[in-house]
Amino acid sequence: WERVVLRDPPEWSGLDSEIKLLKRMYPQAEPGKEILLPDQAREWQRQYHEAHEAMTRAEARKTAAGNALREALGDAEVGYLDGEVIATYKTINAQRFDQKGFQEAHPGLFAEWKRPAPYRRLDVKKGA
Repeated sequence: WERVVLRDPPEWSGLDSEIKLLKRMYPQAEPGKEILLPDQAREWQRQYHEAHEAMTRAEARKTAAGNALREALGDAEVGYLDGEVIATYKTINAQRFDQKGFQEAHPGLFAEWKRPAPYRRLDVKKGA
């Protein structure tokens, strides 16, 4: 309670709920507004890019392992090793809305139901 009274929020932990909170608190940028960030922002910038690079490397390893499993499975749905299911690769028949096709076939209806969807994008510049 003391943090609330002193207006001293805790450190951000990276939870999705925190992102949702910040998006509700600051849904729109004020056009042209600029601020001077605290000195700690240089460290946040470094952490952001370090984490991004680690995630990129991890995603590449994950994709490579997935591709190896896809190749090993071939046209099989289920792959076993030592009596244990290791992976499945089943065909999923999903239905998707063809927005581009609908827009071409019914431009008036498409325009009538189109709505703006503003959002904010965080772009963290590379550090010096």
